[in-house]
Amino acid sequence: MCISSQNPLDVNREYFPANTRVAVDGAIAGAAEVTVAGDFSITYHKHFKVVKNLKTDPVKTYILRICGSDAPTQYPDGTAIEAGAKHFSVPVKGVGIGGSTPSAFLEPLDLLDEVKLANVLYAHSPCLHAAQVAGDITQESTNFASKAASETSVELVVASGSSYDCNCDKDVEFSSPSDDTPLGRAEWIKYLATFFNEEDRANLVIDREVAAYDATKALATSAAAAHGSTKKKCAWIKPNSNAATFEITLKADAYKVDYCQDAGMTAVVPADGSTSQTFGA
Repeated sequence: MCISSQNPLDVNREYFPANTRVAVDGAIAGAAEVTVAGDFSITYHKHFKVVKNLKTDPVKTYILRICGSDAPTQYPDGTAIEAGAKHFSVPVKGVGIGGSTPSAFLEPLDLLDEVKLANVLYAHSPCLHAAQVAGDITQESTNFASKAASETSVELVVASGSSYDCNCDKDVEFSSPSDDTPLGRAEWIKYLATFFNEEDRANLVIDREVAAYDATKALATSAAAAHGSTKKKCAWIKPNSNAATFEITLKADAYKVDYCQDAGMTAVVPADGSTSQTFGA
């Protein structure tokens, strides 16, 4: 419930109790301070929480206050809140997504209804496309940044440092695509969830994903062992977008190599040890 004249702020109340916080390592309840794999951190105070993206340089700080309350100017210990911090009222209402990745995180959180502006051209989600056709989502690709900045129904833009950011105070840097491991990339669902007060749901989703991934990995390892030293090979290939030449690029990003190995296969990687090699005319 938001703060209002009928529901004034209680400075002694924990508006984010332990059972609604981000949890790590399978814990049932979240701690007041959590750092997830060194990639992002969340600190809970009585009526606001602090989310830091630790993969950005400099670190980006987001202050998430309970809806209806005033933006805090200092931490409980009297320290002033960073001048460059961005402030959001939570739960956020109205999201803009210019890339295809965020929808894969918002959908299991049951938050696609909050998407008001999107570039759905390369999105895989049938639900996202259906919402766009129904008129619930505004499709925008060529002028996404300016549209996201001016659209009043959009309070937050899931940003990635690309042309599909709004380059305004609505941007929240989402670094899942730069994480080195498959499960590490998946755990960024907890980061997004904090902006919607859906941490408890995110905890359940990631626990389920980790269990399924580990079970599949165990089956793949067992199957690979049954075939002796001969393993199937796995290669990540990206076609060149230039139709005038036939070129392909062999990709060997760390998380892609992990996918191959966790599936019981041998990853094909560039001979020079790089993460990318192009072949063809």
